[in-house]
Amino acid sequence: MLLFEFLNRISFFSILSWSFFFIAAVGAILLTSLRSPLLRRYRGALIAVSTSSMILGVAIWSIPFFLSRLNPDQSRLTPIDQLVTTEWIEPLSNPQVEVATDQASQEAITKDEVGWATSLGYQFKYKLRLGYELKQALVADSESLVLLDQAGNLHGFRAYTGLNHWQIRLRLNQLLDQVQDSRKLYLLERTSLDSIRISCLDFTNPALLWQRTIPRSKEGSIALDPETQTLYVSSGESGVWALKSKTGEVLWKRPEVFSKVRILTTPRHILAFEPRVATREGHWFLLDPANGKTLQKTPHDFNDMLRFTPSLDAGQSGLALAQVDAGTLFLLDARDLSQRWRFHSDSPVLGFELLPGDRVLQWMKAQEVKPQGVGPQRLELRSLLTHEVKWQRETAPSSLRWIKFTPDLERIMVPSELEGESRSISFYAMSTGVLLGSAHTSEPLIDLYALGDWVYFMSENHIWAVRRDKSGVLNGNNS
Repeated sequence: MLLFEFLNRISFFSILSWSFFFIAAVGAILLTSLRSPLLRRYRGALIAVSTSSMILGVAIWSIPFFLSRLNPDQSRLTPIDQLVTTEWIEPLSNPQVEVATDQASQEAITKDEVGWATSLGYQFKYKLRLGYELKQALVADSESLVLLDQAGNLHGFRAYTGLNHWQIRLRLNQLLDQVQDSRKLYLLERTSLDSIRISCLDFTNPALLWQRTIPRSKEGSIALDPETQTLYVSSGESGVWALKSKTGEVLWKRPEVFSKVRILTTPRHILAFEPRVATREGHWFLLDPANGKTLQKTPHDFNDMLRFTPSLDAGQSGLALAQVDAGTLFLLDARDLSQRWRFHSDSPVLGFELLPGDRVLQWMKAQEVKPQGVGPQRLELRSLLTHEVKWQRETAPSSLRWIKFTPDLERIMVPSELEGESRSISFYAMSTGVLLGSAHTSEPLIDLYALGDWVYFMSENHIWAVRRDKSGVLNGNNS
């Protein structure tokens, strides 16, 4: 099975060329050990076979490269009849009764779990045992919670009941980025050594709608303009692509613009970042969203862009928060490419999240920590427009792989480390940074998701679903 998956992910040309390389290597080894009279007799034939195999291997290896140069804009839309279909699993019935299925089952809730949920002002609704190893949550709405497992398959169920399970055997190889609208999820993955693929999923009526593969790329990002319903794909060596979000149809492409970070959309133009390299200077490209033509090309001196995140109202404000190295952030105005402010710290900025109300939550190393990143770290809430600090709080030891917050933005949820595993989530007040309490689980947490008044704690094999009890008490104060 593993061999089949490997062969499925590499190209025919790669397999054939490596076969010839192998023959050439065997011939070279035999030539270095010509002690046998028989081998000395066929020395000329061995040289011919080894040399021709090496030449053929190089030639076949180069075929995809030359084909892509002849047609650099090629891509492939997967036919509808070749898309994987949705499989529905027998619905689970009673949340308190374990039901035998090969995918998931409900489990009874223990007294300890009820205890910590109540202390944080939540009520346990159900606990789900998964029949697969969970990797991360992708999206949730009132109908579905959509998950990705370790094998790259998608799973979903009704978020408020834990029932009606479905799966799509997508076999995502390496997820690079994702965006969503009210009912569709767009996933960008690296499928092999030389291509990326965009998959469009309807998660309200679970179905895979379309897939498009872009060759000659192994990195990239994806952005969605909700006004025009256009997807913008930054695909590195294959350039910038514009796709119709409904069908995956190619609207235009700019293969000569090397960009791998998310495109910023504004009403008048889109902004693409091209990094500086040894052979050329870096540029900001202002492109016409209708046809991709260059409206303005401005040089810059940035070697890379670690993160480039549009503000929540970027379509109106044209602002984006950029991180160009471990300790440097700046707020870019895409309308005139000016920097509103620039921040540099000797302590690395580990991540940030943009919030409504022109706020940014960022987390940093508070002091020297262990190489794996575990140790005291600092949470900061700042103004997005001025970067003025609203509050700072040092957190418990944590790797801070992710930070989440409730949809009402009242609480920040921060994972804490215990013996190298996240078994605790600390809740902080968004307005003040005050620690409200902590939740502890018996298994390492790999993700959590907040939806309305609900929070879903996730380990590799379990999901704990709790709901906010707004009449409850949290640490002695009304929450």
